[in-house]
Amino acid sequence: MRIRSDIAFAELDPAPEGDVDLYIRLGPELDPEELQAAIENRRSDGSEFLGKRMDFGAVGRYDITDDTITISPVIGIRHPDLSLPLLGPVLATYLHRRGMLILHGNAVLLKDGLTVFVGDSGAGKSTTGGWFASNVGTLFTDDILPVRIAADGTPWVEPGYALVKLSSAAVEAFAPADAKILPVSFEGYPKLRVRLSRPAMPQTSTIRRICVLRRGEEAGYERLNDFAGFRAMVEHTYMAKYRDAFTSAERKALHLKQCSAVSRNVEIAILTVPFGIDRLHEVLSVLEAAE
Repeated sequence: MRIRSDIAFAELDPAPEGDVDLYIRLGPELDPEELQAAIENRRSDGSEFLGKRMDFGAVGRYDITDDTITISPVIGIRHPDLSLPLLGPVLATYLHRRGMLILHGNAVLLKDGLTVFVGDSGAGKSTTGGWFASNVGTLFTDDILPVRIAADGTPWVEPGYALVKLSSAAVEAFAPADAKILPVSFEGYPKLRVRLSRPAMPQTSTIRRICVLRRGEEAGYERLNDFAGFRAMVEHTYMAKYRDAFTSAERKALHLKQCSAVSRNVEIAILTVPFGIDRLHEVLSVLEAAE
């Protein structure tokens, strides 16, 4: 996807001239108190903008149309910090509105194909994906996994930006020497935003496997049947968190159909990740044994 933006974002790579898929425009500044009041009013009266407007009190307002996202920042915020919601829930909602299935996790290109890591908060998605990308593969995308379903039911993933969010301990343990730490102005932000170097990526890729991460004492790999795989896909899509993007029954039905297509065409498994960064090599061993 080619983006033309009024704001330069360090997460994104420059692209050659060509047809633009998405415009990012800078709107007028907003008073943070007025924005927070607008958020509270919507909560109290039950009204929603259903995937057309997303407000973040500490950052700003994001208005979404078919080809444009307009950002109205709160007064005083640094423009680079506008990327935090933009390249997460806002972009996920925009791509969902364009008919794509958006998984919440990351993907690493390994020697046998694309491995996707999804899981609940704290399961170790970013740490596991970051370790694999730093040691045995290449980061394909993090946080947002946009999936298109081909006519024959095959799911295809498009690459994202080469940035992963890691703890300081993970960065110290395995981040490559040429990794770049991007600054964040928000006090108490829990992770470091690590930009990884990588070669040119294919424009799209099929999925070799999807791993649903769980914490445990020992590394393990357990394949799921179609129904369990379907439930896992529904649970680990971005729209499971941001249901406001479902603007119609037809869109909900398409979403479930896409989750079903993934579960029928891709190997989905529970991947147990042991506690401790120094044990992630054990996860690689169980993946290799499962090939």
